[in-house]
Amino acid sequence: MAQGDTPRRAGVSSLGVGGTNAHIIVEQAPEPAPRAATVTAPDVLVLSGQSAEALTANATAVRDHLTRHPKADLADLVTTAAGRAHHRHRLAARGTNPAELAAALDGWLAGAGGPAAAAAVTTGEAPREGRPGIVFQFTGQGSPYPGMAQPLYERFAVVRDLLHTCDRHHQELYGSSLLDVLLDPGADRATTENTRTAQPALFALQYALAGLWRHVGITPDIVAGHSVGEYAALCAAGALSVEDGLRITAERGRLMQDHCARGAMAAVSADLDTVQNLAAEVPGLELAVVNGAQRHVLAGPVTAVDRLLTRLEERGIPGERLPVTRAFHTALTDPILDKFRDLLDGVTFRPVTTGFVSCLDGRPHEPGWTPDADYFVRQTRRPVRYDAVLRTLGETGSAALVEIGPHTTLSGLARAALPGVRAVPTLRRGAGPGAFWGAVAQLHCAGADLDWPALTAGSGGRRTWMPGYRFQHKSFWTGPAPTAVRAVRTGEPAREPAREEEDVAQDEAVFERVLGHVIELVAKHLGHDADAITGDTSFFDLGADSLQMISVLRELEQDHQVKVAMRELFEEASTPGQLTELIVGRMPGGATGGTAAGTEAGTARGAADGAAARPAPVAAEPVRYEPAAAEPVRAPEPFAMPEPIAMPEPIGMPEPVRAPAPTPAPAEANGSAQPVTRAELTDLVRQVQQLSQLQLQMMSQINQLSQLLTAQATSALTGGVVANGKAGGK
Repeated sequence: MAQGDTPRRAGVSSLGVGGTNAHIIVEQAPEPAPRAATVTAPDVLVLSGQSAEALTANATAVRDHLTRHPKADLADLVTTAAGRAHHRHRLAARGTNPAELAAALDGWLAGAGGPAAAAAVTTGEAPREGRPGIVFQFTGQGSPYPGMAQPLYERFAVVRDLLHTCDRHHQELYGSSLLDVLLDPGADRATTENTRTAQPALFALQYALAGLWRHVGITPDIVAGHSVGEYAALCAAGALSVEDGLRITAERGRLMQDHCARGAMAAVSADLDTVQNLAAEVPGLELAVVNGAQRHVLAGPVTAVDRLLTRLEERGIPGERLPVTRAFHTALTDPILDKFRDLLDGVTFRPVTTGFVSCLDGRPHEPGWTPDADYFVRQTRRPVRYDAVLRTLGETGSAALVEIGPHTTLSGLARAALPGVRAVPTLRRGAGPGAFWGAVAQLHCAGADLDWPALTAGSGGRRTWMPGYRFQHKSFWTGPAPTAVRAVRTGEPAREPAREEEDVAQDEAVFERVLGHVIELVAKHLGHDADAITGDTSFFDLGADSLQMISVLRELEQDHQVKVAMRELFEEASTPGQLTELIVGRMPGGATGGTAAGTEAGTARGAADGAAARPAPVAAEPVRYEPAAAEPVRAPEPFAMPEPIAMPEPIGMPEPVRAPAPTPAPAEANGSAQPVTRAELTDLVRQVQQLSQLQLQMMSQINQLSQLLTAQATSALTGGVVANGKAGGK
């Protein structure tokens, strides 16, 4: 018992027969600190396995655990699972509570399809060597909306810090804040359509999102950007500082807002020839963007775009006006090009440290390439060729494309062009932080090494008990394949096939009865519901300890007359099904002969009945063995005590165990050696065990005699010294 503030402590010792002793002192665990959760836990539970079979087994165990513990804390579950080793075969389940996670795993295990199942569980395989290739693709101006940064701003401190850094620079340059449009969902939509505000706000958001991914362990191997998104992409690649990137995008937006005539842009779902014909039909229209074979953008004066949309409707061609007020990448931007070049001449560009794919032509640039003012002027005026970018990215063999922007614009393009590559957005309009957690799940299953402590920070999650890894046991037996041989008594005729089927059915009935008894005892001693325990449930997943299992084994031994050692329980029979197989295999007479082993009549039988029920010899493969006619081993004569030392009353010595005389093997009529049966080998093993017990008793006697001799000698010496002392005193 604890005494005041002093924790409870206990000593545990293990004394080995070979002389090795181990000692340990354990102390009561401190009380857990109060939870200090400041954010919601991720809704991603990750599992893995060395093989597909192991992953399925682990998912089954966790599904069963979540079903049995519906009140478990989500943060604890996520933190515990994320803190384990992540193997090659991976799974990520989504859910906001244990019930949802269990349902997601159950649907996956059952092979249920449909969009809901696909959204709830993500799977994949990590590369055998190295890490997966990751691409960051930065969205262009057509995607911003009010409050686009709010979900991740509230969830992650790193996002708040990076946005505040950009806002501080913008206020120093222009005296206005970007946070209103970034954080307020109710802000005026016109603010995100105003180029003066939209371009620097988009840069700030993308700078913060790229910093978030780096913070949680995801660094890009390649970056690419769509139109104005290239500025944040080059900042992430190291070519621009955050101050220069923010200033360039703000000035670019200001120049376009102040010096470019009002224009419009429209997305057209048609092939290139159709789009070019439309541009030729409507004066002022130009091809501004090529996103794919059926994805183009035409731009020009507002009246020209209005006429275009009318023609698209008349011809049944899908088209949509984009939420912008300027016709980017057209002749309407020509008035600002010289002023923009003057601005760029004052910027110091640095070599990129990450691979970069240009949206001018899809050309890849290796680390070391440095952009210049001429590149940015051409990039402002010429059409965007993101179709070429996607072709180049497809050739790199990248495992995942992560969209760095407020919506899913580029992810949709990438999925259409590269169906075998994971394309995931960081944000989705109206989805809160869910899109980010979905991207986390996808990247984990692609093999990315995420920083889970950074992802779970602030959720208050603690390590808790969850089912351990399900190892896939394999046999490496190198000898001939073992064969099962039915016991045949001497002179017994072969059984008919119908009789064999009856025996099999009877064996199965005995197995089911014993299995039910094992589950009933395990449930009683471990405090679980028997209905929740199956033949494959691990005892240790149920929280079993050695003391509880000793009680279970003791009752099973009394009921079935079969002894199972604790060592066997740990090594061979760690589930009810395995323990049942062990018990049924050892029951007197086998499974069929031991049908009544668990009944009252069976438990009342004496030793004589048990001996009578001993199984008959098994006609197994003959083992040639000629027993030697050895004399029975007898116990040594009692030790004679030395005469000079008077011994106290002798200690009652244990009755020596005499080895039984070996049973001679009957010789065949022709005088050749007869094969030894399995029963004879078993009897020989028993004799060897009796000899070992005899040896142990002899060693115990020698030890007792040695202690007595030592005590007598010490007593004699002490008595002599005392007597001499008294004589000297007189």
